[in-house]
Amino acid sequence: PRNALWRRGMASSYQRVGLILQAKQDFAGALAEFERSIQQIRQLVQTDPSHTGWQRDLAVLHQLIANTQTALHRFAPAIRSFRESLAILETLAKADPTNATWRNDVRVVIESLNSAGYQCILGREFSLALQATEFSAGRAPQVL
Repeated sequence: PRNALWRRGMASSYQRVGLILQAKQDFAGALAEFERSIQQIRQLVQTDPSHTGWQRDLAVLHQLIANTQTALHRFAPAIRSFRESLAILETLAKADPTNATWRNDVRVVIESLNSAGYQCILGREFSLALQATEFSAGRAPQVL
């Protein structure tokens, strides 16, 4: 749809379905729905890159995708998705340092990335674990 509200509504619907599938442990199905959602949000961001709400939506979807990829033991794409989420959120937080929600979002992604590093260790993906933990540790002092 061309209407931004409809597109945002579609994205939200796909995201909700993905969350339901994730709760049912259908991670492949959840990932497909999150990817459908992120396509809609990316198109919205392209039409108005300054829209911080859509930017945050994009970051949240990257995080949902990363968490789902981690559950599927797709660690390299998960780390990339966490990094994409973090890049967006850090930009938002720097633009408005008084926004506690955005600062908290940064903290949550850093913690999730660190947890993904632990999952990499369990999956014997040691170089990826090191990448994830070094990247998250390098950002943690900025958030505290």
